[in-house]
This record gives sequence, C-alpha cells and structure tokens, in this order.
Amino acid sequence: MSIASAFALIQWVFDISAELNGYGFPFDLPHLAFYHRLKTVYTLVEAIWESPHKYEKTHKPLHKLFRLIKPVMADQTLKRSAKALDKKAEIFNALREALRIALPEGKNGLNDDGDDTDMKTIKEKVAAFQEKLKSEETLSKRDEYKKMIQQIDTYWDKLFADPISVHTATGEQLIQPQRTNNILERFFRDLKIETSTEN
Repeated sequence: MSIASAFALIQWVFDISAELNGYGFPFDLPHLAFYHRLKTVYTLVEAIWESPHKYEKTHKPLHKLFRLIKPVMADQTLKRSAKALDKKAEIFNALREALRIALPEGKNGLNDDGDDTDMKTIKEKVAAFQEKLKSEETLSKRDEYKKMIQQIDTYWDKLFADPISVHTATGEQLIQPQRTNNILERFFRDLKIETSTEN
C-alpha cells in the first residue's frame, strides 16, 4: 500500500455524510459514525502492522496512521461510551420503526412525514416495542427508558388518534392528525429561510 492508499482511508473516515440521512441529531449520529469508521480503518491497518510484510517501505504511511489512531482506540472511556450509544441508537431506531416516522433507511431528511402504514398496525408495533423494553430487566430499570415508556403512555391517545371527519364542498373527508409537529417545524424553517433571503 502507498501514500495514496493511506490518503484514501483517511478521506473515507471523514466522509461520514454518506452514512447520514439529513435528519440531524438525534436521528443522525455523525460522531458515532466517525468513531466506527475510525475503528474499521484501525482494524485494517492493524492487520498489516502485525503481518510479516509490515517492514516494507510502502507501508510506512500506514504505520504512521496506525500510531495516530491507536490512542483513540485504546481509550476505554470512549469505547464504553460508544458501546452505550450504540445500544441507545438501536432502541431509538426500533421506536422509529414502530412509529414509522423518520425511518433509519429514509432519505427525506427533515421533510419526512412518516409512511402510510395504517394506524392499527403502528399501534400494535409500538405496544410490542414497549413490552420488549419492559421485559429486558437491565434496560427497564434505567431512568432514561422509564421516562421513554412514561412519555409514550402519556401521549398514547394523541399518537393513535382516530381520523377527524371534515365536511367540504366535495363531501366528507377524513384527516389523520399528525403524530409529530414536523409540518409546523418545517413551516417555521421555510419562513426563516424566506425572511433571511429577503433581508
């Protein structure tokens, strides 16, 4: 491997936008994605470091890269934090999947309105999510997950409200109440952009 290879690996580590979906925090976790990319490169370079060919002159740039990354990978506090955040992200993504809102595989970013899954199915999925969380003894005792369950219980009726019947000139229409304030947030975001452009 040459300097070009080391440079390509460094570029890949910093290209974390390829893994993000434009939702922003807490949906996108750029720092965690950066850590995992750094870890991937470290594993690759470590394998070369431990191989019989490690003394080849062309590997010198990779050895330097290895030495730079090693202290980060050896940081046990950082390792524990990343592991804890991975678990929280896994649970948060499961909730997003259950609610069918801002899905991890979605590409609409902040313009995401959720998908068209029927409310009965969503309600069943969220109930199953809650039961799974409650059944995991370690997690169910932690304050952050207790609060999450409590919030879902508090707003349960609003999350799964029945459609509202509206009489229009063309007849009756059913409107499903939004489960998030995303439309309102988008309105104010667009308004802010328009006013800043005018000024």
